[in-house]
Amino acid sequence: MTEDAEANPKMDLEGNQVCKSSSFPYTNDYSAPQQFHREASDQGQHEVKVEEIESKLCELLDAMSTETTELGEFLKKERELTKELYCILRGILVHLKTSFNVPAENVTKLRYANQIKLDTEAQLVVVWPGNKVDSKPLKDYSPDVVLAVLWTIFPELEKVIKARKEKTKKRVGLLERIRRQMTTLQKAFAEPSNEGFKLVPDEGGENTHVSSTQKPIS
Repeated sequence: MTEDAEANPKMDLEGNQVCKSSSFPYTNDYSAPQQFHREASDQGQHEVKVEEIESKLCELLDAMSTETTELGEFLKKERELTKELYCILRGILVHLKTSFNVPAENVTKLRYANQIKLDTEAQLVVVWPGNKVDSKPLKDYSPDVVLAVLWTIFPELEKVIKARKEKTKKRVGLLERIRRQMTTLQKAFAEPSNEGFKLVPDEGGENTHVSSTQKPIS
């Protein structure tokens, strides 16, 4: 092949280079079939991705439905327990006739309050800056507030109960002592009898011996 032939290859009427070993036109453009194959492949991958997304979405929806149902049950139980705890606490505070101051920093949602107090009716009284006062039953606050208040007052409530126990214990001891003394006095005033007589106070305040089988004359 001469240099002129190499420099000027034969071209067909459409401008395509003619193959040396064949009379068929030869072209370097493979982009059309490759582009078609690529588009078909992309479309297939897209359909697969859509199916995967739909499948994952259905799984997520099912999981969300289950979780939502369980969440609703827990929220209902939480409200019931909060109300029950409020009723129990109210009964205790009314019986003990005591109230508690709650540091505002212990209750995150009420941390900007000037003063927080749980009164004897289990009402949470909140004093805000500017002397604005909110007062409502503890059960009407969020569970976070209820738990924070209970966590704060329980140590103080234990002290109150312990002090009340000690006070009651002393009263019981005194009553027991009085009972023993009165029993001793009763025995001292009673006279032994073989006929089954016992002491019965008469109308004049004096003791009269009567038979245990007879009723005193009124």
